[in-house]
Amino acid sequence: MNAHKAKKKAEEAAKKAAKQGVTPASAAAPAKVAKGAAPAAASAAAPAAAIAVLADGDDAPLVDDDTLIAQVPRGTRDTLPESMAIRKKAFNIIEGVFQRHGAVAIDTPVFERWKTLMGKYGEDSKLIFDLALQGGEERCSLRYDLTVPFARFIASHGISNIKRYHIARVYRRDQPVMSRGRFREFYQCDFDIAGVYPLMFADSDAIKAMCEILDALPGIGPFAIRLNHRKLLDGMMTRCGVPDDKLRPICSAIDKLDKEAWWCGATNEAAAKANCTCVKHEMTRLKGLHEAVADKLGELVKIKGEPRGVMAKLRAVEGFAAPNADGTESLAGEGMRELEVLFTYLEALNCLERICFDLSLARGLDYYTGVIYEAGQTGPSAVGSIAAGGRYDGLVGMFAGRKVPAVGVSIGIERILTIMEEAERQRAEGKVRAKATQVLVTSIPLKADPAAMGPEAEAAATAAAEADAITRMRVTASLWNAGLAAEYRFGLAPGWTTQVKDAAADGVPYLLVLGAIGSGAVTAKDDTASNPGFGRIYKRVMDPAERNKGHQLGELVKLEDAPKRLKEILDAEAAAELQQQAAPAAAAAAQA
Repeated sequence: MNAHKAKKKAEEAAKKAAKQGVTPASAAAPAKVAKGAAPAAASAAAPAAAIAVLADGDDAPLVDDDTLIAQVPRGTRDTLPESMAIRKKAFNIIEGVFQRHGAVAIDTPVFERWKTLMGKYGEDSKLIFDLALQGGEERCSLRYDLTVPFARFIASHGISNIKRYHIARVYRRDQPVMSRGRFREFYQCDFDIAGVYPLMFADSDAIKAMCEILDALPGIGPFAIRLNHRKLLDGMMTRCGVPDDKLRPICSAIDKLDKEAWWCGATNEAAAKANCTCVKHEMTRLKGLHEAVADKLGELVKIKGEPRGVMAKLRAVEGFAAPNADGTESLAGEGMRELEVLFTYLEALNCLERICFDLSLARGLDYYTGVIYEAGQTGPSAVGSIAAGGRYDGLVGMFAGRKVPAVGVSIGIERILTIMEEAERQRAEGKVRAKATQVLVTSIPLKADPAAMGPEAEAAATAAAEADAITRMRVTASLWNAGLAAEYRFGLAPGWTTQVKDAAADGVPYLLVLGAIGSGAVTAKDDTASNPGFGRIYKRVMDPAERNKGHQLGELVKLEDAPKRLKEILDAEAAAELQQQAAPAAAAAAQA
């Protein structure tokens, strides 16, 4: 339904509700509707407004300002508890690797001065979100990435050497594809090393950190790192005859080779009519490169493979890395020499086997000056780049007036979270645990018929239920004091089945069942009946239908000792899980 019809129907429903003086069910609470469907009627309290909740992140209908659309802006999304749990897990893993490599955390404003960001991103500068000017204030924009703000940070604080990480949101006015993890607002997790260090030490450290993160994140599976060098790429383009003023535009075209074909086989005229997107036609038809130069370049950018094998192929290309006419080292020669050192260090760090030396990798951002890399899954369900980075020796100098070399990597966290969530759902049979609760403190309420009770018996039952609630609170507080994540259900006597079902739904791994309620026993066979200071610990959540059988199997424990015992159990489980996670890597290392 179009926007006009949606608006008209919503207004009619609102008028009808106001006339009748009642709030229809459709107006009492926002109803979730499909894209393009009519918004629900407004509430009687606000008859002039229409309310709709849209189920996806597409554009909202174009309606008047008095129509309330319960929808996030295009290219953004809310994060539900299950997704937040996975996000936190991923951040903890990533941050742990950054810290193990000696990095410190920083933060910068979510928006920067417009002049700070402009001219740093090449053709992607058009994707920067500008903020509306406010009465003479300086022009500002939302940050496009975390790298340029980091360069500005170094200059602002007079820093010469720093190894830092930064996990924060960035913004791009891109065409979002929500299903493929392309958003307008998303997180980046950056790790950068700034300062003067011996050749390729910092670069290899950054690549190793990237490998460790992708190995540690659940669900990523096999991955490879495409790697190239900007000096090698520029030298290659110059040798092929690309003019200096076309180096960056042609570099941007080359960077699309992982998504587009080199050549469709059609002439420029036919390609123009068919709106062809192949890389060769972009170079020649759109960017004015001579076809013979493009063909020569095309033979080289198709070369990729095992790092030292590709090096051997390049040395076999006549004149590829030959010195300049004045005898100085050429850009291509310098790039190859630096890569030889890098490959030696990556081999020492046990991650060279991850590298695919790919001459088509260009990384479109203008600020890269040296080694560049991009990681992606290698399986059939690959979602594209999941981490990328490189060396940018000139960026800080734009702000500081002095050269501060830097290299880093950015983790594509949004795509990774999509992969992790799917893997977690498969592992947990569709259920992703959102809560961190480790223990639910519960008890079995006494069964009594209120109708059969006299006033004194009813008062006694209420007092017993109050005493039980106080006990659950005290026991739970003792678990909190021991550093355990624990909960108890609110209410004087919450139903046993309800408590167990809640624990199962939340994925709580342990129950601590109190031994008695007031003077009432849990069960006639239970040895805690005569001593309410005891309880039983149950592994996982037992089936309500089997609770009596399961109750007898629980571990008896004094309530005062429960925090210590539960901590021992949970610590042992965590250690076993870590050992299990480390087993594949240990086996691979032993085999190597």
